[in-house]
Amino acid sequence: MNNLVTLDLTFYLCLGLRCKAL
Repeated sequence: MNNLVTLDLTFYLCLGLRCKAL
């Protein structure tokens, strides 16, 4: 796995969690 892919997935998950929090 490329670091870019992992970072993208982590960012996407973080964004999703923030969306749920809001």
